[in-house]
Amino acid sequence: MLGRNWTRVGRWGVEQLRSMSQATAVKNLEKMHAEFEGRPLYLDAQATTPLDPRVLDAMLPYMLVNFGNPHSRTHAYGWESERAMEDARKSVAAIINADPREIIFTSGATESNNISVKGVARFYKSKKRHVITTQTEHKCVLDSCRALEGEGFEVEPVQSGGGQERGIRSGTVPTPLVVGLGKACEICISDMEYDMNHMIRLSNRLLSLFEANLTNVIRNGDPKQTYPGCVNLSFACVEGESLLMALKDVALSSGSACTSASLEPSYVLRAIGADEDLAHSSIRFGFGRFTTVEEVDYTAMRTIEAVKKLREMSPLWEMLQDGIDLKSTVFNRFVFVEMAPKKAARKVFSIKVKQEIIKKKEAGQKVGDIAREYGVHNSSISSILAQKEKIMMSSVAKGVKKVGSRSTTMEEMEKLLFIWFTDRQLKGEITHMGMIMKKAIIIFADLKEKEEAQESCTGQPPKEMEVLVFCSGWAKRIKKRLGINSFFMHGEGGSADKLAAEKFAKQFQDFVKEEGYQAQQANMKFSILHRSSNSAARLAVLSEFKSKTDACVKTPCFLLTTRGATVPHLTYDTLQLVLGDRGSEYPSYVRVTDLTVAQKPGYNNEGISIWTRHGRKTLSVENVYQQANMKFSILHRSSNSAARLAVLSEFKSKTDACVKTPCFLLTTRGATVPHLTYDTLQLVLGDRGSHVLQYCLDGIEPISDAVEDSKTSLAEFAGMSEYPSYVRVTDLTVAQKPGYNNEGISIWTRHGRKSLSVEKYLEKITAFRPDIWQAFVDTDTSSAKKVKRTLIRNETFLTKAIEAKNSRPILIRMQELTNSAVIATIVGGLNHKQRSEFLGTTCASAGADGFSFEGFFPGGTGNVASEYTPEIADVFREYVEKLPEDKPRLLPGAFNPKFIESAVLAGFDVFDSSLPYLAAENGLALRIPHVSSEKVVHPTETAQGELVEPGIVVDEDDAEENYSGCGPQWKGFTLPLKAKKYTEDFTPIAADCSCYTCRNYTKAYVSYLLNVKEMLATVLLMLHNLHHFEDFFAALKKRHMGSIRSV
Repeated sequence: MLGRNWTRVGRWGVEQLRSMSQATAVKNLEKMHAEFEGRPLYLDAQATTPLDPRVLDAMLPYMLVNFGNPHSRTHAYGWESERAMEDARKSVAAIINADPREIIFTSGATESNNISVKGVARFYKSKKRHVITTQTEHKCVLDSCRALEGEGFEVEPVQSGGGQERGIRSGTVPTPLVVGLGKACEICISDMEYDMNHMIRLSNRLLSLFEANLTNVIRNGDPKQTYPGCVNLSFACVEGESLLMALKDVALSSGSACTSASLEPSYVLRAIGADEDLAHSSIRFGFGRFTTVEEVDYTAMRTIEAVKKLREMSPLWEMLQDGIDLKSTVFNRFVFVEMAPKKAARKVFSIKVKQEIIKKKEAGQKVGDIAREYGVHNSSISSILAQKEKIMMSSVAKGVKKVGSRSTTMEEMEKLLFIWFTDRQLKGEITHMGMIMKKAIIIFADLKEKEEAQESCTGQPPKEMEVLVFCSGWAKRIKKRLGINSFFMHGEGGSADKLAAEKFAKQFQDFVKEEGYQAQQANMKFSILHRSSNSAARLAVLSEFKSKTDACVKTPCFLLTTRGATVPHLTYDTLQLVLGDRGSEYPSYVRVTDLTVAQKPGYNNEGISIWTRHGRKTLSVENVYQQANMKFSILHRSSNSAARLAVLSEFKSKTDACVKTPCFLLTTRGATVPHLTYDTLQLVLGDRGSHVLQYCLDGIEPISDAVEDSKTSLAEFAGMSEYPSYVRVTDLTVAQKPGYNNEGISIWTRHGRKSLSVEKYLEKITAFRPDIWQAFVDTDTSSAKKVKRTLIRNETFLTKAIEAKNSRPILIRMQELTNSAVIATIVGGLNHKQRSEFLGTTCASAGADGFSFEGFFPGGTGNVASEYTPEIADVFREYVEKLPEDKPRLLPGAFNPKFIESAVLAGFDVFDSSLPYLAAENGLALRIPHVSSEKVVHPTETAQGELVEPGIVVDEDDAEENYSGCGPQWKGFTLPLKAKKYTEDFTPIAADCSCYTCRNYTKAYVSYLLNVKEMLATVLLMLHNLHHFEDFFAALKKRHMGSIRSV
């Protein structure tokens, strides 16, 4: 009774269907049949298959009733799900004779293959670095091998035959899916023999029907060593995509779903020896458990009809029938690079000139004399004379060169081709000439079929057979009509050395890809499609806008006028009621005045006056176009130290952001604040004002290609677009390895050492599009010799950075550096002479937008730097005052609170959050005494900004052994919560702290989490430490406000 509708039973489940009365069951099945009537047959089982209702029955309880998280070990819901998960693990293991402990659940085959290939290779990395694969492997396996090649592995493709889950795959295991997989494996074990025999019957039937009715059908792959449920066939002289379009009532495929976005033929078919033309002609028939004989018969019948019809329209099939060897025939074709000189341009005459030529011939002049007069060959004049009647009858506009003799079918085909091409442009899809030709063939064939059907219905005599011919002339015309900027041809009219041309093309494309070049694009493109023959009217397309490169606006058109920044009276949603899918969303155009408002004359003496809602505003041309890189505005200065209160504003991407200094940058690892998700970070930041996120190149370099491909900035890619971004070279929370900077600057990513030149660094910065970025810098000051060497190199690096930011870019990508701010880095250790030399260079550079003091600690810190030594104080006093007053001063790294306070008094403005992060990593909670209202201590200050009293009250309660894992330098402003004394302390970390951790948890709870190594511990510590660090900077401003005077 079920028949084909077996796959639809899943709505109720097998058991539910059995529980129904026969009449109800039949009624429900009939209802399902009606719902799915008209849908195509499904024979694409290699892409996916319908769910077996028995599997659905097994899964449903874990979606509706037993919905517990299998990793929840504290209640029955979790225990039930865990037991079901482990039962499924056993079922999967049983089908492949494996141990259940060897089964790891992932999201799918692609992830499993990535873990397997990369995991094994990296595990044996120190011993074996040779990977062998085959060219017929799945795309995700081949891509994994390519990734390993980038890590230094030797990959050899060979031709053959033609936290959870034990830390291997972290993430919550989806119980329903796992249970379903387990049930599917049980069914597979019980039904495997029957299913295999069913597949053999279906495949043999399909092949026998094709063999009896068609010729030149090739089966791809070994006919014996094969899976019968997958039959891959090539039909000679039939394009696979055309056949699929003809079989709209059968769901088939021409290749793997993983590579369906590519027009290239299947790499697997090419690897097993299939010719490219047959690979393009391949169709995959995939059978499943529920495929019926009737479905196979119907599919075979429809395929035979379509193949015969397409072959009748194919000139290649006619040539093949005539015995012509297609493989030895050379065809003129399109490729991507134009090589060698072209033939001399053919002279083209206007209609008016052609009419003059005809009149001269009628007056008795000879063809040869006319040809010599006009400088053309005799055949050109003869061609004009052959069209005498059409030319003389033409009444056309001046400048028209051709007579319209194109058929309506060709006109209609090109209109539909334009619609298709425009749709691809709107979707941002790349289209090359080969795709256009293929689409033209399909559209033309469909139109001719409709035309012939109409002629037969009306009894009209058949028209002369029309053939679609592709030539260079058609290609140029269609390029102009579609508005294609350019394409290049190679063939009879190109170069005699085709192999040399193609070799050069590949070399050039490889070079462009390797170097990362991208040609300068036009600001906006205006392409005329058609002109009126009796007026100046024209149809055209506006495209290639700066922000919406895929947008395409047809003209004549109108601009959507806004008032303020919105279309008057309409919200975005109501605007969609008008526009819907009527075009692009939305390039922008800014003009000076609003023509819907009456303008007031007579106010333009000194510039141009515009009338805003706040009254008249006069603008010069400089006012309109000038944009600062980043603005640093000093609000107050200390009367007895170098401290100052200021504001950072007008960032490139966040013009409305305003960051008050002294402040700290939010240091990230990778592209996120360590241990915190976006939502948990908001528990710290909340409404505390703007913050700048600091990204370190050694952490984000591995994702640079992905960011560039996304065509967004790093901040947008990381989901942190509301925060201005700063990219620096190295992460100072990680100890740096000196001695690797001979040819460039070495950074240490998670994939190992990577050497960068200044040019490569600028490419990375361009890809990330930050608001602020550090000029390329070598901070290796591990010896006096290296200090001197770094100074020389850094002068060159800074010069190149300023030039890249200020010069007009040759490459469009480099425009991303304009309007960003560059930070110059001052290094030199404690060597006064070396710092003086470099300080003179950086101060002389007018292009730097701020200065960062680094190089005090050779090799980076990797831990807290506690000593504010007299030597460092001397350096600060001597050199900070030499820096420009109107530029921010940065002091990155992990410094203890006393050091930071002294640096603020010395004139530094910006620090970073290395200290709270490293504290959390070491299991320490920040507890800076003078942040607490109970322990405020007011130190006295010298004129040089030195603290006579410490300013920080040291807590001597914690013994030094409690800091054994991190060092005594943390003592005095942190609590070592791992210590035994805190295991029974049920008070908050800080009684007066309003952070999420202190409001909800106790020292004892955090101590317990730290000692059992639960990752929630570092999350809670980061929440507290960042919040407390924010309070520390607020306290600094409050403590020293009394000595601040207004500027």
